[in-house]
Amino acid sequence: MAGEPVIPKQTNSAFIGTGLEDRLRVGGHDTLVVAGVITNNSVEATVRMAGNLGFHTYLVADGCFTFARTDWNGTPRSPKMFTRCRLPIWTRSTASSLQRMRYWAL
Repeated sequence: MAGEPVIPKQTNSAFIGTGLEDRLRVGGHDTLVVAGVITNNSVEATVRMAGNLGFHTYLVADGCFTFARTDWNGTPRSPKMFTRCRLPIWTRSTASSLQRMRYWAL
């Protein structure tokens, strides 16, 4: 959108080397709603780091996707299946380390 800030990144997390955390804190923002590409890499790294930094973090499940791949057993997995398997894991297994993370399915 016109006038909207664009923050380019070079790593999987949007917080590493971008100044994003400073911009959010200076702007008084403590809540993030995250959507993006490659759910199991860039989105996951950003959401985990946001929680670790103390932001109230919401993940829009319908606003994320990843690519098809083969699992450890050689079984092909669709992007939808891969994302559906990862999202609940974040909400259960990372709840203690990401106390403020919430799973927000629209």
